[in-house]
Amino acid sequence: MQAKTSTSIKLPQTITLIIETKTPASTNMTRKLVFENYEGRRIELSIKLDKTDTHRLEISAFPDTTHNLQVLGSLNHRSFWDKIYLKNNGGSSRIDIKKMTLIVHYHKVVGGAVKDIPLLSNTTINRVLRSGTSEVHLTPFIARQMVRYAGLTSRNHPAAVLAAKDIGKSGTSAEGYDQYGKNPKYRGWISYECSEFASWYLHETECWRDFKNKPKSVFRDITYTEQLYLIFKSKKRTYYYHNGKKRFLNEKNQKVYTPKPGDIFMRKGDGKFEHSMIFLRWNAKAKTALVIDGPYPVTLRTVAVHELETRANDQKDFIVCESVMNRF
Repeated sequence: MQAKTSTSIKLPQTITLIIETKTPASTNMTRKLVFENYEGRRIELSIKLDKTDTHRLEISAFPDTTHNLQVLGSLNHRSFWDKIYLKNNGGSSRIDIKKMTLIVHYHKVVGGAVKDIPLLSNTTINRVLRSGTSEVHLTPFIARQMVRYAGLTSRNHPAAVLAAKDIGKSGTSAEGYDQYGKNPKYRGWISYECSEFASWYLHETECWRDFKNKPKSVFRDITYTEQLYLIFKSKKRTYYYHNGKKRFLNEKNQKVYTPKPGDIFMRKGDGKFEHSMIFLRWNAKAKTALVIDGPYPVTLRTVAVHELETRANDQKDFIVCESVMNRF
């Protein structure tokens, strides 16, 4: 398993913001995008909005805020993504918002991952950003958009739904930097965050919670992928990809399994566990997996499972761990 370095962290580079208004838009407007953490502390990005059509506003510049945007993806700033607002900067005009598009652009991502993430995509808002210091809370709209973007509904495994709501975010948080106390989500230093990232959503949704003996989930404080794998293996819920039969088979009884949203997806190389992801969909024809990968950034990623298992050099092995909602 390869550790991250400070130069390998993928930071957000810029954003696209488009506002469709119900009434004719004003010109030369300055507003703010506000990112707030659980304590109410904020990182504010000043933005200049240009009128590009009668009912259309678009970002034209980030006045001296590129650094603040990248801070959102750096260590101990993950929690600032949890509440996002569009704020009036004291201006005298209002914006009667009909729809919004908000895309976060990452300059570099890992292979197969999406680098331009649409937090809002022509999403109906129907809110008025009034004059003065008023705000429009965007987080509920973003959460619903990200669940749809991942192809999920409320009927899917709650761990997958919860992870989808984090798509677009980036960064980690150490103990004391967010509302999770000793931080079961993921650590605040540059290390092996993938297993902590994947297991946190299982922990928060109380998957395999031990109600009888101890008040915590077995998925809390996971620190490496094999540790996560062994939990599933103990319940005979691990399935390896058989590149001859081109399907996933149970490691114990060889039963065929089709992965589902919320399962944990693991990659091995040279016999060692390398990476953990959250499964979304299996493409049986292309033999590829769509996953949620993170946390630098949290994004969708397509994994060419069969290709990577059968290539001539540096072959990989893949395992699916079946997530369920019951007691451990």
